[in-house]
Amino acid sequence: MKRILSLLTGMALVAAILTGCGGNKPQESASQGGGSSASKDSVVMALSGDISNLNPWDNTVLIDRFVRTNYYETLLDMDGTEFVPLLAEDYSISESGTEYTFMLKKGVKFHNSDELTAEDVVYSIEQARLSSSFSAETAAIEKVEAVDDYTVKVTLSEVNAPFLLSVAAKVCITNKEYMEANGEAAINAPIGTGPYRFVSREAGSKIIMEAFEDWHGGEVAIKNAEFRVVADSSAAVMSLEAGDIDLTYTLPTISVAQLQENSNMTVSMVPTQGSAYLVYNINNAPFDDLNFRKAISYSVDRDTIIAAALDGIGMKSVSIWGPTTVGYTGNYTFPEYDIEKAKEYLAQSNYNGETIQFIVGNDTYKRSAVILQNEWAKLGINVEIVQMESNAWISDMKNGNYQLSLVIHTVEPDADLWSTRFASTGIGISNMSHVQRDDLDELFLQGRSTTDIDERCGYYDEIMKILVDEAIVVPIYYRTMTPAYNANLVVDRFETSGYARMVYMHWK
Repeated sequence: MKRILSLLTGMALVAAILTGCGGNKPQESASQGGGSSASKDSVVMALSGDISNLNPWDNTVLIDRFVRTNYYETLLDMDGTEFVPLLAEDYSISESGTEYTFMLKKGVKFHNSDELTAEDVVYSIEQARLSSSFSAETAAIEKVEAVDDYTVKVTLSEVNAPFLLSVAAKVCITNKEYMEANGEAAINAPIGTGPYRFVSREAGSKIIMEAFEDWHGGEVAIKNAEFRVVADSSAAVMSLEAGDIDLTYTLPTISVAQLQENSNMTVSMVPTQGSAYLVYNINNAPFDDLNFRKAISYSVDRDTIIAAALDGIGMKSVSIWGPTTVGYTGNYTFPEYDIEKAKEYLAQSNYNGETIQFIVGNDTYKRSAVILQNEWAKLGINVEIVQMESNAWISDMKNGNYQLSLVIHTVEPDADLWSTRFASTGIGISNMSHVQRDDLDELFLQGRSTTDIDERCGYYDEIMKILVDEAIVVPIYYRTMTPAYNANLVVDRFETSGYARMVYMHWK
C-alpha cells in the first residue's frame, strides 16, 4: 500500500494544522489536583465576533471553522506534520496518485445515534464540491463512490498534491439522511460525530454545546461549553478577571503584560499560520492604479505597526505565506518601508487627494489602521477609518463594495490554499482583492498538479513575483495569538490558528 505521511516535514511551527472541521483526542485525565475547580466541568469562552453562519461547507471565515471543529469531524486529522486517522482508520493512494481509498472507522455515531457510513462521506464531499467556498480544493475530484458501507473511493482527474490536507482533513462529514430530510433547518441545527453536540445559538450573543456521551473517541473532561460574543476586547478582559468567563481569544496586546503578572491567569503565546496584510479592491480607484498601489506598498512601516499596534507581539512579514508553508522559498519578497520610494510612486500616480475609506472589523485592526492613517497623511493620502460589524465587513469585502482594509488570513501550510485569495474562482468568496488573472489561475493549477516539491516551489515563486510586481496586497505581520484564561484551566494544545478545541481542555 502506497502511503503518504506528509509533504510538510521540517516545518517547526506546524503542531496542529487543521482549522477546517477538525479531529480530536480525549483528555487522559478529566481532573488533576484539588481546589475549587476540582469538580468544574464547564467552560465559557469569549469570541471577538459572532460566527457568520453554521454551514459546514462554508470555508471562508476562520472563527466559523474553529467553532465547528468541536461538533463536526473530518476523515483525517493532523498530528504535528503527519496525517493520522480520525473518521477514516486507514487510507491508501494508487500508484498514479489519482485514487484515494478511505477505510472508515466502524461504530462511529452521529449525535442523533445514526451510525456513520460511506454514504455520509460521499454525500458530504459532494456537497463540498457544490460549495463555492470549496471550489478550488475540490476542482480535481472526478468521482466519489461508496465501495461498501465502510469504504470510500475518491477519483481525481489529475494529481492534486494538497488533496489530503485540503479535502480529507478539511471537509466536514455530515449525516446524509438528516441533512436531506431537514434542508436548511439541518444547517442551523448541526449534527456531527464530534465530541460535542450543538445545543443552541443566539445570533450575536452565544453558542451552547454539551459533551456527546457516545463519542467514538471516549469521555471528555469539559461537559458544557458556551462561546460568548464579546466584541469589546477590554470588556472581555474585565469579564475574565471577574470570573464571568474562563477564557478569552479577544485579549488586546496592551493587556498581555498585565495579565501575565496576575497569578490567577495564564496567557499563552501561540504562533499562528495567520498572515496579516493590507487588501484592496484593485478594480476600484485609486487602487486600480499600479503606481498608487506601489506607493502604498513602500509606505508601510511594519516595525512601527508591530511595536505600537501590537505591543511587539507579532513577526514582521514581507511574504504572504510564511517559511513554514510548502511552496515558500523567500526568493521574492515585498518591499521594505521606504518613504522616498513611496513619494516617487505617488507622484507618478493619478491620486488627487480624494478620501479613501479604510474599513476594519475590530479594535486590533483599527489600532493598525490609525498608525497607517497617520503615516499616509504625511504623504498627502487622506484616509477615513470605518469600523464595522464583523459579518458586514466581510460581506463588503467579498462583494467588492470597499476600497481598503486589513485582514488576517489563516490557512493550512500549503501555498495552494492561497488560491482561494488570488485565483479567479475565489472572487465573491475569499478573493478580497478581486484580482482576476489567467496567469495566476494557471500557475495555481500547475502547482497543485505535481508532487515534485521543487517544481511546486517554482510555480509558487512565479505567483509570488506577480503579487509583488503588481502590488496586489501588502503583507505586514504573522499573527501571534494571546489567549488568556483562568489559571486553573489547563489547555493542552492550541491549533496553529491560535484557537483550542475543547477536547484539549480540563480543569485542575
